Order: sequence, then structure tokens, then C-alpha cells
Amino acid sequence: GPMAATAAGAAAAAGGDRTKPGQAVTAARPARGPDDVDFVARHAVQDVEVRLVLPRQSTWFDVKEAIDRHVGRDEVVRKGRLVRRMGGVFSAYKDADPIGEVRQVLVLGAELGTDEDSDGDDGPSPLLEPQAPVGRPRAPQRSPAGPADERIPELTRQQALGLQQALRQGFAGADFQQRRRALEARFPKDSAEFIRERSSLFLTVQAVVLPKHGLEGSHRGVFHMMQAFKPFHADLEFQQNGLEINRLLGLDQTTDVAP
Repeated sequence: GPMAATAAGAAAAAGGDRTKPGQAVTAARPARGPDDVDFVARHAVQDVEVRLVLPRQSTWFDVKEAIDRHVGRDEVVRKGRLVRRMGGVFSAYKDADPIGEVRQVLVLGAELGTDEDSDGDDGPSPLLEPQAPVGRPRAPQRSPAGPADERIPELTRQQALGLQQALRQGFAGADFQQRRRALEARFPKDSAEFIRERSSLFLTVQAVVLPKHGLEGSHRGVFHMMQAFKPFHADLEFQQNGLEINRLLGLDQTTDVAP
């Protein structure tokens, strides 16, 4: 979807004063103050997103509360994490930090859909798992041992760091960097073509590295790697590697979400 909704237009469309701050996200077209911005929270695995209107000076905890009010549950505050994807790694935002210029976030570990949720008009998310079987019900994603081909491999910390290092080496290669720059020069960064071609370019390295680490060399393998990396999100060395990979992928100056 068009995830990079900028704040500029949002701030310009100032409205009357708001009632209790808690009401802002529940109304269909919330009254917006001059300091309000549009914000999109998207589930990191399922294809569900929540659109919010938030005060510009909100913290990440405020975002969690706003999402919970929107869906009518308290899951995100209790157990959810707000993350961004950086070069094949989810990196979590800290509750107390302000959202700053960020206008979109991924949600992990909590459901986003309301109980009466229909599937909306979005198709399956192309960034995550292009060849996900269509029509499989998306609610029962609980059991870790799903069908054999969906088993998420468990990585030790050393294996996870080793996989990151191997990816980093691949992404640092002159050939990859040259192709990345050519791609950035060729397409607008927010275009569907760019996102699709970039995903294919990333896969040229991932398809070589992942099989050596017990993962499929495909988009599905990348998805499984994301899941296997989850236990290490709070690890400092892991986060540093993620930032470095991000830089090599050209994702560090942007707020876009890496495939």
C-alpha cells in the first residue's frame, strides 16, 4: 500500500480542537489538531494495517495505546513490539522514545485485526511472502510446528550473527553496490517497480547465503529468516549488524520498510 504518507499534507489540514485525547483514533474522520500527523501501523506478518491520527510529539508507547484503542483490545501494550525492518532484521523502537519523523511502523507479537474484520481491499502483502498460499485462513498462525515446509528454523545466537555477517559480506560486494546504485538512479524510490526490483536484487545475495545456513534461497526463506531472528532483536551486536546491513542496502536515510 502507499505506506509513506507524509506528514506535510496532514499538518496542513488542521481542524478544530479535539475532545479527550483518547478519542482521536476511534472516530472515522478524527478531528485533527494542527500538530496531528497521519500514521500507519502494519502487522509485520499478516496483511493488516491500522491508520491512525496522532499528535506529532507522541512516543512509541502512545502509538501502542492508540493501536489498542483502534482495534478494541490491549494486546499491543501488553505484548506487542513496534519495529522497523532493516536489511533483513526487525529492529524494535523503545516505548519511551518519541516517534520523531517516522510515520509508519510494523507490529510484531500482537493481533491487529478487529474481531469483525473483513479482509479489506488489500491483497496479500507483496513484500513479505510473494508466494504465500492464497486463501489459507490467516488467524490460526499460532502453532509453531505448522506444515513441514513452514517450520521456522531455530538459530543459536552464534548462527544468527554468522548469518548476518555472511549477508553483510555479500551486500558489501562491489557488484551488488553497483547494481543497487543503478537501480536507485533508474526508478523513483517509492515506486512499485523500485520496491519489486530492489527485492529481487536483495535476493541475488540472499539466495546464495541462506541455503548455506539451512534456509531456502527464496522470498519464503527470507521470511523464515525474519522469524528465526526474532529472539535476538534486543541483542546489541545483532542490532549493530542490522544497522550496518541497512547502510549497505541504502535503507539508512529513508523511512521505507525493507522487503
